[in-house]
Amino acid sequence: MAPQTQKEIHVKEDLSCELMDTPIPTPGPNQLLIKNSTFSINPKDWKLPLRFPAARLNTPTNPGDDVAGTIAAVGPGVLGFRVGDRVSGFHVMGDKNGAFAEYSIVPDWSAVHLPDEVDFDRGVTLTLAMYTAAVGLFGNLGYRAPWEPKVEKKDGRSGLVVIWGGSTTVGAYAIQLAKAAGLGPIITLAGNGAPFVRTLIDESAGDVIVDYRRSDAAEEVRRIAKEKGFERIDRVFDCVTDGGVAQRAGEIFKGQESGVLGIVNYLSDEEKAKIASNVTINQINVGSIHPGMGLAAAMGVPAEEWGRELGRVFSTWVAAAVRDGRFKTHPTQVVPGGLKPESVEKGLKMLMNGEVSAKKLVFRVEDTFKN
Repeated sequence: MAPQTQKEIHVKEDLSCELMDTPIPTPGPNQLLIKNSTFSINPKDWKLPLRFPAARLNTPTNPGDDVAGTIAAVGPGVLGFRVGDRVSGFHVMGDKNGAFAEYSIVPDWSAVHLPDEVDFDRGVTLTLAMYTAAVGLFGNLGYRAPWEPKVEKKDGRSGLVVIWGGSTTVGAYAIQLAKAAGLGPIITLAGNGAPFVRTLIDESAGDVIVDYRRSDAAEEVRRIAKEKGFERIDRVFDCVTDGGVAQRAGEIFKGQESGVLGIVNYLSDEEKAKIASNVTINQINVGSIHPGMGLAAAMGVPAEEWGRELGRVFSTWVAAAVRDGRFKTHPTQVVPGGLKPESVEKGLKMLMNGEVSAKKLVFRVEDTFKN
């Protein structure tokens, strides 16, 4: 008889974790049930329980959204997937049946087929942060996507790309996607992760890394852009946002009438007031991939179908690009212990304390059952 229950982690408001026995979910329409081999964590996984308990949809909660494993069951209407397929999956944020469990539910349009040569430790990085990069570049900021035809004339969808936080998972994927789309040159800001970022850019094509720790980092970005023939900078993709970064990134537009700053985290009204008045803040919501669902719906993200369609097209492109070696997974660091409460809590606090740079923390479910 097939198992009916599973082990699942619930995270409390103080980030302590509890391992519970819960029913194995059943996939609904357009959903996949994934038997997880690995899962990974994101900064929002500690921010939501700690900072925004009112935004949580379950108490206690399983906030994880990044999984990789094998499809155990498919719901009605699923396209392009079958039981036994190896996949990574981006779970609906804020919904039940999240990533910190033996089994998770993922929509079929936010899952990626994994080639045999990509193990689950690597495959699990093709999830939330990767979709954030795609939504930011191709949705909010309007750059041309890799699968779209290249237009030689300046149409506002190509050219200079400025990315603050190139060593973050979102930033690193944004760099890769910009290169794949033929955009550039790329000016990206990084610190300790600069050696890793250097493996992603093409300095011979004019790509440049600026140390964000410089007090004049914004001025240096403007200087480099002008040196490369760009009299103004239209858009900046801020892949960090927290800790005053958005204010510093906004300074890149100094001396211009306007500029668009794409941010990945929410700012308070007080934080927004510190950003120069010539800057238009463009909130990037990866929840757009799952319109009208989960946390995105609870926080009022517009339920527009472009997000679902972007997810489906992008997932297909990623599967082929990874298979062909045109798109790389993000570097990882395995946290021992799998679903053991102390293991997940340790990982969440590592992210909270800023102890991780240029790597994605991943957990192997099989470690849960090892002494």
